[in-house]
Amino acid sequence: MSGLATNPTELLGAASLVYRFGLIALGATGKELRLTSAGVPERAAGVDLGVAVAIFDILALAYSVQNLGGNLMNSSAVAMPRLSRFGFTMNYVDPQESFRLLSVLEVQWPEGRSSRVVLGGEAGTVIKGVGVVGRLAYGSRWVGYQPAAVTYGGSVVLGRVIADYAFEPTPALADSRHRIGLRLAL
Repeated sequence: MSGLATNPTELLGAASLVYRFGLIALGATGKELRLTSAGVPERAAGVDLGVAVAIFDILALAYSVQNLGGNLMNSSAVAMPRLSRFGFTMNYVDPQESFRLLSVLEVQWPEGRSSRVVLGGEAGTVIKGVGVVGRLAYGSRWVGYQPAAVTYGGSVVLGRVIADYAFEPTPALADSRHRIGLRLAL
């Protein structure tokens, strides 16, 4: 049990708003991070902004900036470096139908690091608002920081409620990351 007490715990709560008009969507997210490492709790807050432009129903270009302004809690030492992303999404089947098949190509520019490229895919089926979707992604590595090259996960869709899971394996499995999320689309 002592090994569990020393592992860091991260909890992230986020709320997003998206405004769509025509083929353009503008989004903003506010988030709060609670981190406990070696028994010491820390908190951080951040803001993300993004824009997406749809080109037909099957193709979109997007740009976002995460952690705009860094950690907004001056009393916390938790680092929240800025991360800029430019991405391209392509649906291979009509997104209004039951089957899902899409790919994503994204370039990321983290604050203080060189850029990296991420390639991902999603496949699944959602029938009358209920279904399962799987995801797989590969990302190039950053010098001095080695996130997992391959991550995978999926979602269970139950109407407007979506449960997400992602796994980022590492060579030392004890350091692997599990990410679990719950979304509500209003």
